[in-house]
Amino acid sequence: MHILKVVDTRQYEEGPDDRFHPIPGSGDEHECDRCGKRHEIHWYVCDDADKEFVVGGSCARQALMLDKKEFNRIQRLAARRRKAEVEFEELLIKKLRIEGARAAAEKTPLPSVEIEMLDGGRGQVRTVVGHPSVRVRSFGPWTKDREQCLKDSWIDHLVFQTTGRLVHHLHSIDNRIMEIEEFFLSID
Repeated sequence: MHILKVVDTRQYEEGPDDRFHPIPGSGDEHECDRCGKRHEIHWYVCDDADKEFVVGGSCARQALMLDKKEFNRIQRLAARRRKAEVEFEELLIKKLRIEGARAAAEKTPLPSVEIEMLDGGRGQVRTVVGHPSVRVRSFGPWTKDREQCLKDSWIDHLVFQTTGRLVHHLHSIDNRIMEIEEFFLSID
């Protein structure tokens, strides 16, 4: 007998510790082909005659004569994969929301701006009227780069109001997505 795959069908939710935890009773229960009990973690195994079975963990451990350490390693790997799948889906949704909010924000014109002169006219601070957190300083002449910084700050402000995330979070989301994809490749 050998293992074809192990699938954790339980749903996971993010806890207050920013880690994903299984929701008891949320998986697809399957009746074990060996003992008849219902399991949410499915072990797909193949016997010497190439007949496939779906069994629960304890039956797989007995049938495959796995030691406890190896059994636990395989169970943890299946749970890690499922957690990663759930996190991957949530990250893609967050990414799409941020990108959609950014696209909408980029079409929104910059509202009127208050200009405050600094150091006797050698510098200035420009602030979006009604939004004191959206401001950019310039210690020299006002340039196109400073204008773009103000526009980017405005876009970030609008995206944050819509999604609760800033545009620059896309970079960390993309990095985590890449880490999860690398994990999937390493276990397949």
